Amino acid sequence: MNHRAGPPTHEAKRIGLLDSSTTIEVCAMISFRFRLCILLTFSVCTSLLGAPLKSIKDIRDLSAEKASQGLRVELETQVVWVDPIRKAFFAYDGEHGIYVSRARPFDEGLLLNPGDIVEITGQTVPGDFTPSINEAHINVVGHRDLPEAKSYHGDMQFSPLLDCEWMSLSARLVSMRVFPDQGYIMVELIRNNYILDIQMPYSIESVERLKKIMFEWIRVDVVAGTVYNSDRQATGRIFYASSADDFKRTISDETRARTGNTYPISQFMNADINHLWVVNSEGTVTSVGDREIFLRDQGSSVRVTVVDTDGLTAGDRVYIEGYVSPEPISPGFRAREHRILGREELPAPTLIDASAELETGYNYDLIEVDALVVDIVQSISPTGWAEVDFSGTVLLCRAGDRLFEARLPGGVELPPEVTIGATVRLTGICHIIRDPNIRWRLIISGFWLQLRTGGDLQVVAAAPWWTVSRMLWATGFAFAASTLFLAWVILLRRTVDRQTKVIGEKIERETILNERQRMARELHDNLDQGLTGAAVHLQASRKFLSTSGSNHESTIQTAIALAGDTNPSLKKALGEHLSNLQADTTKCLTSLQSVQSILTHCGEESRTSILELRGGLLEKMDLPAALQESLQPLADECGSELTITVKGSYRRLVKDAERHLLMVAREATTNAVRHGHPNTVSVQLEMDDDALSLTIKDDGCGFNEASRSRKGHFGIQGMKERVNRLRGRIAINTKPGHGTEIVVTIEPLKPWKLDGHK
Repeated sequence: MNHRAGPPTHEAKRIGLLDSSTTIEVCAMISFRFRLCILLTFSVCTSLLGAPLKSIKDIRDLSAEKASQGLRVELETQVVWVDPIRKAFFAYDGEHGIYVSRARPFDEGLLLNPGDIVEITGQTVPGDFTPSINEAHINVVGHRDLPEAKSYHGDMQFSPLLDCEWMSLSARLVSMRVFPDQGYIMVELIRNNYILDIQMPYSIESVERLKKIMFEWIRVDVVAGTVYNSDRQATGRIFYASSADDFKRTISDETRARTGNTYPISQFMNADINHLWVVNSEGTVTSVGDREIFLRDQGSSVRVTVVDTDGLTAGDRVYIEGYVSPEPISPGFRAREHRILGREELPAPTLIDASAELETGYNYDLIEVDALVVDIVQSISPTGWAEVDFSGTVLLCRAGDRLFEARLPGGVELPPEVTIGATVRLTGICHIIRDPNIRWRLIISGFWLQLRTGGDLQVVAAAPWWTVSRMLWATGFAFAASTLFLAWVILLRRTVDRQTKVIGEKIERETILNERQRMARELHDNLDQGLTGAAVHLQASRKFLSTSGSNHESTIQTAIALAGDTNPSLKKALGEHLSNLQADTTKCLTSLQSVQSILTHCGEESRTSILELRGGLLEKMDLPAALQESLQPLADECGSELTITVKGSYRRLVKDAERHLLMVAREATTNAVRHGHPNTVSVQLEMDDDALSLTIKDDGCGFNEASRSRKGHFGIQGMKERVNRLRGRIAINTKPGHGTEIVVTIEPLKPWKLDGHK
């Protein structure tokens, strides 16, 4: 850049005074820099975003991983097929095709038609089989005729490379299924024994058009789609057409179509007949089905697929024109035209023996067979334009050793007299079944019968009352009854065993009780009375010894007084004799007192034992009640106040444990009231899940620890022994003048519970 005027001075900048040449130069420099900035920004954005893909081939060449990156797409191409339901379409550039999904929300004002030239901006997605364009914004820029389609060949049927290609098919139209609720029609074509499926948008006009050209050879331009699995592998082929108007009739050398070729049904598919020829024949209608009729002529029968069956009934003589179709057993026929020639008598069915060897001539013929009904079920098949379309009642029948099905059309009621086990005569169309495992020759493996009405079922012999079902019910009832009887016997046996055990235990208890009562009587009559007599004699002996000693002491004291001081030696001897007498008397009385105490204790123990042998309190009540009943008389004996407290929820223990606890409480209370002279005696019984505590406390005089085991007193020792048998602990807390507390603890308690004792 040439700066002719030179740079402006700082002062000039300050006051804003520039000459014209300087101003132009500055503006030019700013414009250059602005353009340079825009160029650099565009370059950076382009380098970051990458150049958009502008051809279908570039998109189709992407790997699934690359296409999943959402690469930008900008291209101009032509619409060849539109999906009005999904708002998507196939685009084709003359060499390659691709699937395009429009951006949401859909522009309802944009209506695409095959042939539209569109500009597409969107992004790539991997698609379910090949890469496609997603979130596409569409701009229609023109319209032109669809390009010439590539010719389809049979070896392309399973080629994955055919996906999204614009193809031209030439084949015979043989079937259609109409799905108005889902908005499409499925059409079947046959070419070189291949079934070709074509999908097109639903319209009433397309349905009527397809009916008119049914079974014709047609040509149609379509988009080749692919049926795939989750691993992006091709598993089948489907084609897409825009309308039935695209189906054009064709007559070419390939079809070698001829008119006026009349052949009897028996000559269909003979060696001199080409199945591609248009031929005509005639026969008598034996049955009318859904879009099919069965004809018989000169002993041969054929199934004829027609566009509609309006006005056709059994007995009509019918002219047919169309194409012979190869089938596994005998040829079928697809009639592009049929008309009624007249009326004949109803064809008579052919009576056959289903148990014998079947002949192929029975296929599609009206036959009659006797069979036994083995089972009755309901069958549901999809409706549509199909070779064998059936929905209704199925009878599983048996003739000899052969099983076969007899199918009654939907809506036809089964006669009530036809039941399982009945022998029936069936009339219907015979369908021979070929053995699929042997392909090198025709082997018949069975047949099924297509009935027409309920009148095709006639009962020859009613089902016997004793059917398999009833036999199974009877067997089940007998089994159930046997099971219940066996269960009743087992329960009865258990009840008898339980009652026997109860009776045995009762007898054992009564025997033990009788024996214990006998022992109690023996102890009472012998031991107790003997102990009582000995105690009485000891009491009398004590009194005699005490009286006799007192008398002797008085005599000696009198003799001492008489001796006086005159005979000091005698007085001394008498004094010593008196001292010895007094010591001996005291010693004897003490010994007799000990013996009497022992006898008293033994008497009490024997009476207690006798009481226990006679049943005791624990036979009639639980431990807390037995404590109250047993200890209250002892407290009343010395005027003490008795308090019994139970903490926790008391549960019965085994009898031995309760007896030992009762005897410990009785012994402790007896000692308290007889030796401690208490004002109050409190007994506390505390029980939890696995422990028991029994506390006997009094406010008596207490006693010295050293005197607990004095001679002739065995109460404390007996309490310890009883507690040891229960594997428990006993603690005795006492002090003279402070009362006594005895605590018995049993832990664990489980071995002594009624439900835990073994």
